[in-house]
Amino acid sequence: MAVCASPNVWGWTVRNNIFVNVTLQAGFGIPNILFYNNTLYESGTGNILVMTIRCGTGTHTATGAQVRNNIIVTPSSFTDYGGVVSIETCTDTVHNYNHVTRLPGFTTLTNVPAGENNINGGDPLFVNVGTNDFHLQASSPDISAAATLTGFSDDFDSVTRTVPWDMGAFEYTSASSRPMFRALVLFLGVIINLAGLGWITGRILYGRALQFLIALTLDGYAHWSVGRYHVFSRTHRQAGVRFVARPKTAPAP
Repeated sequence: MAVCASPNVWGWTVRNNIFVNVTLQAGFGIPNILFYNNTLYESGTGNILVMTIRCGTGTHTATGAQVRNNIIVTPSSFTDYGGVVSIETCTDTVHNYNHVTRLPGFTTLTNVPAGENNINGGDPLFVNVGTNDFHLQASSPDISAAATLTGFSDDFDSVTRTVPWDMGAFEYTSASSRPMFRALVLFLGVIINLAGLGWITGRILYGRALQFLIALTLDGYAHWSVGRYHVFSRTHRQAGVRFVARPKTAPAP
């Protein structure tokens, strides 16, 4: 994902996403972009780079960028933190409360900023990487290790985060409570659809396809999100992908 500067684009929030084996890096070049509580696993192999934040390079002006509360597990080709968060001539980037570690063995990277509440190396203790289950186990070092932010308070599963927050896309909850929570959201979505509102909304990693099929069967409007990215389809005829960014009343300085 590359985001270049524009007079009408600023202040995006990218939060509660999961990126797995994404080859290329994210390039940020707009003011006040916020990259919060994402989980990235073995991504950035193409250029040995996870993300770049640019200021003063062509049309890029990523002033005020913040990279916080993320879990970033890099491929073995990474050795230095500069490949995880590459900052080009920006002087006000905030990048703290992140857990960065390297495969195999969850080893450390060099030049990780000290004193910024970052965790360098160590196993995040995901539930099951093999099945893409990036929930945290009870003994994960990322539990209660994140900054408590404003503007949102939920995680990927729409679970309310508790203070102090956990790093990554998922707030820790016991394994027994997660299937019940997903089933409840799905049930409520069906009720909403049958009530005539014509849409199912969810942010559930498991069961998203089932929600979509139910909505289509009811000739409704299926809508679900992975963080801030939305996929939608209405009555079998329209489909697309959109990024939702709320406009502000005035451009950023």
